[in-house]
Amino acid sequence: GETPIYIVENDVGELVNNVTETEVEAIPEDTRHNLRIECTSTEEPINFEDFVYILRVNISQDINNPVYHYEFVRNMSTKNYILKYSDIPEYIQYFIYDNCYRYAKLNAKQNTGFSSISKFADKFLLFDKQVEEERQNLKIQIQLDEAENIRDQLLQEELQTNEEFSLLQADPNSSQIEINNMRDKVEQVKIQLTNIIKKIDMLEGNNTKTKIIGGEQPIIIQNFNTNPLSLPFTIDYSKKDESKFSYYINIELELFPGTSINSIQKSSVKCQTRFEKIREAYAELFGYEYRPGIISEAYAYQAIPEKEKEDEEEMNSSSNLSGGKKRCKSKSCKKITNKKSKNYTNKNKK
Repeated sequence: GETPIYIVENDVGELVNNVTETEVEAIPEDTRHNLRIECTSTEEPINFEDFVYILRVNISQDINNPVYHYEFVRNMSTKNYILKYSDIPEYIQYFIYDNCYRYAKLNAKQNTGFSSISKFADKFLLFDKQVEEERQNLKIQIQLDEAENIRDQLLQEELQTNEEFSLLQADPNSSQIEINNMRDKVEQVKIQLTNIIKKIDMLEGNNTKTKIIGGEQPIIIQNFNTNPLSLPFTIDYSKKDESKFSYYINIELELFPGTSINSIQKSSVKCQTRFEKIREAYAELFGYEYRPGIISEAYAYQAIPEKEKEDEEEMNSSSNLSGGKKRCKSKSCKKITNKKSKNYTNKNKK
């Protein structure tokens, strides 16, 4: 008999006409290969309000002599056989479209299968529009993938040519002709990279010249002049120190006049305080790190405990009685001194 001619869809989403049966390979996993829709043709439009599902199964083992068995399909959720058009799921509508309408020739689509039914004809036109949009998106995605691969290659080439150009400029034995040729190569790679990025922006629809945010204003890149920070905020002290795990603490103290420091020590503290202020101003002026010094007089002075003061006063009074000028802070020494002074007094009385 006559060899069947098919219309198939390639990987890009384009329809290919006049494909013979020998060029078509059926996919076993595709359910559409085993489950088909019987597409009948009518010359005049038909308006149906009620629909039923009829399942036809070939029960014959002989391919050349098929024997069909027909069964009504009942919707178990509604418990009936007769359905309205709105009861037909969209995936079944698309299944009918894919079997009977999608790959039909343009001049035969109006009278092909379910297209003669007005409700299905409107739905088929909507499916056609969606399929065409998907086909165009698929083409754009393929072009976009190719452009992104070229962009990645040009980025690698740009890095390599820039590195070669830098080495060539640093080489004293290189000639000016070689440097100029390498410079032209670098510029050529930049131009190619710029063009491919523009193409990617166009394919993605992200062209900044026409992109509108919220339907109001285009993107405008603005540069603002900011005041420079003061010097202490621009210095990264952590990089100047050997240890990266460092921090500084500022403690504010409220000082009151003291009673345990003499006038000489007060003068020394004032002098050191004034010197620390000079150091801080010098560090801020020249960008150095300032670390406060230690006020030595505050640590050198140690207050005498009250108990020790009482012992010292007692020892001094004992020394005055004995006429001696020796001082001793130990208790044993005090006892001996008191004993001697007592004996000496008795001896004089005798």
